[in-house]
Amino acid sequence: MQEDYNVRSQQLCKDLGMRQEGLFIEYISFISNSDGTPRYENTLQFAILKKE
Repeated sequence: MQEDYNVRSQQLCKDLGMRQEGLFIEYISFISNSDGTPRYENTLQFAILKKE
């Protein structure tokens, strides 16, 4: 899964034949903001079938 701002990672997945299958809006990450509150990011999910 990649954050929506990580365009280079998304392009790599597409170059490897993967496709976007999901979008998690405001998905919680394991990183906190500077004030200690949880960080929420839009996260894309890419996948490829084993037979592909």
